[in-house]
Amino acid sequence: MTHIKKIAQKLQISTEQVAATVELLDAENTLPFIARYRKEVTGGLDEEQIRQIEENLKQLRALDERRQTVLKTITEQGALTPELNDAIQKVETRTALEDLYRPYKPKRVTRAAVAKEKGLQGLADLILAQVLSNESPKDLAAPFINEEVPNDEVALAGARDIVAEAISDNPEVRQATRQKAMQWGQQHTKKIDSAEDERGVYETYYDFDFRVDRLRPHQILAINRAEREKILRVGVSIPERDWRSAIEDRFRPHRRSPLKAQMELTIEEAANRLLLPAIERDVRRSLSGMSLAWGLKPSSKRLDFCAFAMGITRWTRRPFTRRATPSPRRCCSA
Repeated sequence: MTHIKKIAQKLQISTEQVAATVELLDAENTLPFIARYRKEVTGGLDEEQIRQIEENLKQLRALDERRQTVLKTITEQGALTPELNDAIQKVETRTALEDLYRPYKPKRVTRAAVAKEKGLQGLADLILAQVLSNESPKDLAAPFINEEVPNDEVALAGARDIVAEAISDNPEVRQATRQKAMQWGQQHTKKIDSAEDERGVYETYYDFDFRVDRLRPHQILAINRAEREKILRVGVSIPERDWRSAIEDRFRPHRRSPLKAQMELTIEEAANRLLLPAIERDVRRSLSGMSLAWGLKPSSKRLDFCAFAMGITRWTRRPFTRRATPSPRRCCSA
């Protein structure tokens, strides 16, 4: 499906209107000019509809550019499979694309990378596979002991680091956890003890706990500003049942495996150290983006909220006044 068809379907307008508007935008015409003087070309679209077309077009083109960068990087690594290429070509959001790219993205030196350099990938694979064996975890770890890995405890800890990163980087785990977080997550705000809010502007949020999907845009804007001013401490929590089900649907400990306990430890560590902090950032970024988009829509109250969130305290709107039409001069005869 082309960009024009996607935008037309999303905004419920004709492809001809979208195509004509895109052509005018690509010719560097401004939104007010198109809305006012090119109505016959766009089929009567107003400025807000044209703005939505422009925003969607920018997002889709940016996604295409990022998609090509991702494909190039993975191809250079020799890791691009037909299945992965097909999945990357089909994604329709930047977040979904980054989830697919994450396992192949060049990383800083992580605990998992260090463990791999020590030769512990094989032991990590045994934990991931939940191998069935009569050997104990100590016996399974024994072949991986070397100069850099002095004992079985160090070997198992390093292997868990590798598995934890694999769990956190799994696209399906991230997407499922993010979806649950956007639906059932709770945002918490607490006043910082040493913070000063003399006028009590943020008093409503001193001890605030609300479900993410029920937050209003103006609340998000106010909370974000209070956090920037170091008045509030803000966090997002995700119910354990939600993140645990997202992980264990794909990485389930096997009750008969000698490495069952290792997988259970790894799931806890992957969630608390890697996955949940990343999902919290995603949720807050998504909430902030939606609230700012709401605040920038043409409405005086919304613009007031947006100005407040940006710290603009002297915000005044000049009322529109129609210039009086001068009356013709009267001619008096002597």
